[in-house]
Parts: sequence; structure tokens; C-alpha cells
Amino acid sequence: MAGELHGEGMHIAVSGEQYEGQFERNVRQGRGALVTPQGHRYEGEFAAHKMSGEGSMVYAGARAVFFSRV
Repeated sequence: MAGELHGEGMHIAVSGEQYEGQFERNVRQGRGALVTPQGHRYEGEFAAHKMSGEGSMVYAGARAVFFSRV
């Protein structure tokens, strides 16, 4: 697994997207927080690199927090 993201860590993409949380072989897997270049923030569960399960999304400039189960 040399050179792979595995366990806890942070990744900042060239696009400005930032993820901090759990990885499994370079894939977002488990709990984490994702901030998009637009400033939206998702905190919750990830599976196979996608938002999955329970989490909350805060949209930049919004006054509400949205909870969902994906």
C-alpha cells in the first residue's frame, strides 16, 4: 500500500475540493468531511468515494443545516 491513502488523512484536490477523514486504498470510505470549492460542507459517511449513509450538508450562505440518509 505504499503511496496509497489508507486510514485517516486529508486530501486537497487541484480543483480546491478538500476531504478529511477515512480512506481505504485511495477511496473515501467511512466517516469524513468534504468541503467543495463553492464552500459547501458535508460531514458524514462515505462509501466507494461517494456520500453514503447519514450525514449533514451545510450550503455556503445558507442558514440551515440539511440532514439526510443517502
